[in-house]
Amino acid sequence: MNDIAQIKAIFFKLKSDFKGLVSTDGGKKVFIKYMVNPPMGFFEAEVNSYKLLEAVIPNNIPAILYYSENGIATEFISAKSDSDRDPIKLATLLVKIHKTKLPGFGAKWLGFIGPLEMDNTHEADYRDFFYINRIEPYLKVAYDKGLLSLDLKEQIISAAEDFKGSNRPMTEPCLVHGDLWSGNIIFSDEPYLIDPACHGANRELDLAMIKLFGIKNQNQFFKHYNDLYPPEDGYEKRVLINQLFYLLVHIILFGKGYVNSIEQILESYF
Repeated sequence: MNDIAQIKAIFFKLKSDFKGLVSTDGGKKVFIKYMVNPPMGFFEAEVNSYKLLEAVIPNNIPAILYYSENGIATEFISAKSDSDRDPIKLATLLVKIHKTKLPGFGAKWLGFIGPLEMDNTHEADYRDFFYINRIEPYLKVAYDKGLLSLDLKEQIISAAEDFKGSNRPMTEPCLVHGDLWSGNIIFSDEPYLIDPACHGANRELDLAMIKLFGIKNQNQFFKHYNDLYPPEDGYEKRVLINQLFYLLVHIILFGKGYVNSIEQILESYF
């Protein structure tokens, strides 16, 4: 039985959710994510995201070996030690992604950020797209769950409306990874990106997440990135608004521990 046939057999035998490393009889290491009852389109969104990245950075993503509506199997990428993490290679890679233009903000499929649905309905301007599809839905859920006070909700709306009402148009969508925290970056001989939530957005979305949660050698990363692809005026303030999206997602998933971070961002913004 070849490797792919074995992977299919593993999928068939799984009766509960699984996420981990397996080895085929031929010694091939395979990383499998499997869900018995995934949200509709969950793994399709990941496969579509990998296809977008494959067109741009084919050598910096794991190969998809098999997928179905219940899971995905990719080649296993072995990480090196922290000392081998090259921020310059990562910056160069991300610039290549961000210079890839897409036809619109969003995507043709429903996206996911972790287990949460992510509306990718197209909008002509990034300010509208970000406000309608990235802030409003998660703000409503967080507030309805009692995770945010009314005062904090109103401050977030005020900041998001200020961003939405800014005079600077944002009409050039580019490819973004969409969930670019350190856990989705594997440093092997080259940097590899995993678990993408790709769509058309403003490149500052990826940069905001890196700044929010951090990566090793972050200062070197941003120096090289900015040398290759300088930020536009107002970048530092807009990054704060982009970070609100990720923090709202984290509050919904993990609770009130991220409220202080939102308060600090709003204090800096205003």
